[in-house]
Amino acid sequence: MTADDDIIYPRNWLKALLVSYAGNPHAVTCHWANRITVQDGRIGDYSSWKPIHTTEPRSDHLALGVSGVLYPPQMLTRLAEEGTAFIEKSPTADDIWLHWVALQNRVPIRQVASVPRHFPLVPGSQSSSLLSSNVLLGRNNEWVSRLYSREDVRVMEGASKERAT
Repeated sequence: MTADDDIIYPRNWLKALLVSYAGNPHAVTCHWANRITVQDGRIGDYSSWKPIHTTEPRSDHLALGVSGVLYPPQMLTRLAEEGTAFIEKSPTADDIWLHWVALQNRVPIRQVASVPRHFPLVPGSQSSSLLSSNVLLGRNNEWVSRLYSREDVRVMEGASKERAT
């Protein structure tokens, strides 16, 4: 389970994750996910990844830790095996690293409800944030280019094509 320390979570936050997880215990479960855009064998710019509006588990969904994420045991095993590799490959992009590890282990991502949820921020907590460098300055695109192989892109592109049919 992950949760950010600068968010005010509602009382039912954890229960919603647990209930959703019980219904699909082989998927990463989150309150907010974005769809990774893949087209013509390439991952799109991070800014093109938009919130999803489904509870369907998919490999092209990226769980956003800001609203809380629950990981299945097989994912935790894989993370332990990876050790500190994230330090070199995506040191400030935990959501991207965690998605990549899930993809390697064929663990899909699903959202608790069809509407993504972003909970209120703790007042005064945003003077320094990863949003500035990773999103606004485009560093997430760098981390993506370091992690995802052509085969990873093919897997996600296949998920995108399945969705379209």
